[in-house]
Order: sequence, then structure tokens, then C-alpha cells
Amino acid sequence: MMKMEAKEITWFNWVAENAKEGDKIGFDFTQYPASFFDIRFKAIKEKGFEVVSTPNFVDQVWGDLKPERPTELIKVYPAKKAGMNPFAKYVQMCEKLGAIDYLLVTALD
Repeated sequence: MMKMEAKEITWFNWVAENAKEGDKIGFDFTQYPASFFDIRFKAIKEKGFEVVSTPNFVDQVWGDLKPERPTELIKVYPAKKAGMNPFAKYVQMCEKLGAIDYLLVTALD
């Protein structure tokens, strides 16, 4: 989970505060679980905005050129090359991020 500073505002709260009554809020429903909407869109729904499904724009840009999802097994990079083992990296990330329950790494960089 990302730790937020007190002055930061989430995107869904920003929408709730800045959209005008009667506005439609486009969102790709396929990218998030239903529980996400129940929690995140409470403020938006209370203000009477309509949340509508939009296409996944990334998929539209890729079109037929979108590569297949990888099917290979995940490989552990040797600690000798990485500088430390995966568990030590996880512990280091937890120390930097604070108390977290899960850490999902989606890119090696």
C-alpha cells in the first residue's frame, strides 16, 4: 500500500470534490474488483454523479499488436547478482514503506 501524506488527496476524492452535479464519471470496470467501487465511489454516488463503464484505453492503443501474457514460471534472480536475496529485499521495502500487508511488484525497475 502507498503511504499518503496528509496534504495529498486521492483521485476519487478529487473527482467527488471537482465534478459538477450531473457529470458522468468514466471508469474501466474490468480493471478493479466490485469492492473497489463500493468503497471508493461512495462520495461520488452521494453527490449524484453517474459512474459509467469505459473501454480500457491501453487495450485500444495496443489493438491487435498487444502481446500475449507471459506463461513462463517466475525466476528468482540470484542474490550474487541482485545484491541480496528476495526476502531481504522485501524486509527492506517494508522498513521503507512502513507497515504493509502485501507488496505487489509489477515491474523490475
